[in-house]
Amino acid sequence: SGALTDFKAPAVTAGLSSKDLQLESAFAVNGKFIKFSKFKGQYINSEFSLAGDIDVTDPSRINADIRAGLKINLDDLKEPLKNFKERLEQIKPSGVLQVDGNLAGNINDIKSCAIEAEFSSNYISAYGLKSGDFLLNYSQENGIADMKFMHLSLYDGIIDAVGKINLASSNLPYWITVDIQGLKIEK
Repeated sequence: SGALTDFKAPAVTAGLSSKDLQLESAFAVNGKFIKFSKFKGQYINSEFSLAGDIDVTDPSRINADIRAGLKINLDDLKEPLKNFKERLEQIKPSGVLQVDGNLAGNINDIKSCAIEAEFSSNYISAYGLKSGDFLLNYSQENGIADMKFMHLSLYDGIIDAVGKINLASSNLPYWITVDIQGLKIEK
């Protein structure tokens, strides 16, 4: 269901409801400039929201300025990523991951975009490893990915890390520093 006003500079509000997907959106189009004031919904047990601007004047360089929030139930990945079923069965992801961030730049070249994001979870699991508190602060600018801070509680211990990677280079040079304390590897 939805509504459309003004064909010259359309403003749209729309809702979509199905068994696995709920979506609410509100956006306006002015020439080749799209402004999303609301794009939020739920897919199975995961939630998402997005707001921002997209400039499609040049299809080879689609510029965006977007704020997004995701609350991903990792078990929900099985459905949209059916083509990666074997890989997901190896990884065995579970838990709920919260992602909040901003993206600005040419989305046709994600490596060149400016990104600020925070990933967090009270519990996540992969490859049979079960973690407690997880926090990752990530930024990206001018082709440099910066893991400003990563913290993970794992088997009565703590893992903290920082690092950078040059995404603009063909051989992807990187550095990472990891501090592990109190980890009980017998667990």
